[in-house]
Amino acid sequence: MRILVCGMPRSMTTWIFNVIRELVAATQPRLYWIEPGSRDEEAFAHAGGVVIAKCHHFSPVLAEAADVVVYSYRDLRTAAVSAFRKFGATGSREQLETWIGVERLWVPHADAVLRYEDVERDPQAASQHLVALLVSRAPPGLQIAHPSPAELLSRVENAFERDEKKTGASFNPESLILPGHRTFQPAAPELPDAEKALYARVEQDFRPWLEAHGYVGAAPAGAPQPEGDPMAAYLAALMRESAAKELEVRRLNGECAAADTARAEAEARMRTAQRDVEDKQGVIDELTQAVDAYRRTFALFRFIIVPVNRVVFGMIMPAIRWATAGFRPRLGVLHQHAPRPLRIRTGSVAAPNPAPRISIVTPSFRQARFIERTILSVVGQEYPNLEYFVQDGASPDGTIEVLQRHASELSGWRSEPDTGQSQAINRAFAHTTGEIMAWLNSDDILFPGAMAFVADFFVKNPEVDVVYGHRVLIDEEDREIGRWLLPPHDDKVLSWADFIPQETLFWRRLIWDKAGGRIDETFRFAMDWDLLLRFRDAGARFARLPAFLGAFRVHAQQKTTAGISDIGFAEMDRLRQRTLGRVPSRIEIRKAMVPYLMRHSATHLGWRIRHHLGMQA
Repeated sequence: MRILVCGMPRSMTTWIFNVIRELVAATQPRLYWIEPGSRDEEAFAHAGGVVIAKCHHFSPVLAEAADVVVYSYRDLRTAAVSAFRKFGATGSREQLETWIGVERLWVPHADAVLRYEDVERDPQAASQHLVALLVSRAPPGLQIAHPSPAELLSRVENAFERDEKKTGASFNPESLILPGHRTFQPAAPELPDAEKALYARVEQDFRPWLEAHGYVGAAPAGAPQPEGDPMAAYLAALMRESAAKELEVRRLNGECAAADTARAEAEARMRTAQRDVEDKQGVIDELTQAVDAYRRTFALFRFIIVPVNRVVFGMIMPAIRWATAGFRPRLGVLHQHAPRPLRIRTGSVAAPNPAPRISIVTPSFRQARFIERTILSVVGQEYPNLEYFVQDGASPDGTIEVLQRHASELSGWRSEPDTGQSQAINRAFAHTTGEIMAWLNSDDILFPGAMAFVADFFVKNPEVDVVYGHRVLIDEEDREIGRWLLPPHDDKVLSWADFIPQETLFWRRLIWDKAGGRIDETFRFAMDWDLLLRFRDAGARFARLPAFLGAFRVHAQQKTTAGISDIGFAEMDRLRQRTLGRVPSRIEIRKAMVPYLMRHSATHLGWRIRHHLGMQA
């Protein structure tokens, strides 16, 4: 049984998910938070047993595969304010139109449509509606739990209270609850000025939607009724029944409209296909005549044609295809080819004498599987003046045992609760004194000789404040799955996007202090981009080094993959608003990045040629 919970962001989808999880907990269901384009869509579609998934986007694969679909929505004004409070989302028109478009696509597929305000007012009724839905859809032999309404709600509330108090940046994979998941939101007149302006803008821009859903122009459906009045109670019941039937009518109308559209499209495709058949028959006749003519010509000139064909198709065309493939942009692409052994030519640059002190810190949370490889990639370089500190967020997965095993090779380590990666980095840097600084995440690695190469460059180029290099992408088994070749540094590009590989980034402490001397702890994903922009604003001079300095690991549980659509995009828009004075559209961003991506493609192609000739690893 495949159960899908989808809905508008901040509309209690996580609460609904946890109610359903409690009802089928005895079956040990598989749980997914599915992001757009994720491989989890196919995993959900082909899973056996009981599976529960949550998403905020529409997917035909999910719609076709789900046995039960529950959709939730809320007042678009308060949804935008809540997303702003939690994630810093700007509530752009493009973003909110996407939410509404997703609603139109999901409602025809939904077996239940829940309104946030109704659930918040009467969670017990909403939970019992979900119980009845699962019982009616459960296949033979699947038992749905029947706890009392109070007990069921208590279990869900306990899950929120437990997981909301946790630290770190990732959600609990069992409950999908983020640290600090729920946000208090006062009534519209009591909102701060920025949120009040956002609330008013959404009401102005999306008034037709708000009217259609009963949020403006009339009392919302299911409004509280006076207690103790039998007639009022009867009218309230009629209103709830009417609202349910209205949603059902909308769903049926949507299905009818979809069927009419599909029929019209099918008829149009049939007419097009008929024309295509006629056109293709004419092409076939022409080709038949051409083939006959070719055969006659070939019989006369085959001694010339055959060798020429071998040269063109055996040598020239493969070379063209190879060069064309090398010119496609690779930045932002995490899976570029099948896994293959990682081969990097070790740098031959010796560390300067005296060697400047390099301070590297590693923030860690639940990365016991990878952190030892990270540590060994640093201490194994035997750089003569290294200061390496690891700050762990009280991981319960064996990370502490790894740190204890390598304690003698570190300058220090601590394991304690924190509010996330940014705070862990700040705490770690507070224990360092080096004139060159960097942080390396607990699932990434540095390549041999990287620190000596960086130190040598800084000594020979005292005017440079920040350096970075090329990136290799690796999988969970340290196998290469791609590379990012960066063109020479361009300060202007930083206003639009950040492609600088964080694991290859080093900077002088002087520019760190000048830019504020801290990571901004309000960022959970884009803290490195924020730091780079502050470096630039402080007058830093950047240099892209012509070397592969480190590798970025791609795996299922990494933070970048797990939450980028919910939080990361909002933080990116926040930085673009700060630097550009507005939030540009995705099309505008792509246009602005075209020159940089062309230079990247040329750099990548040049590397491919040198690599093919054995001149570069």
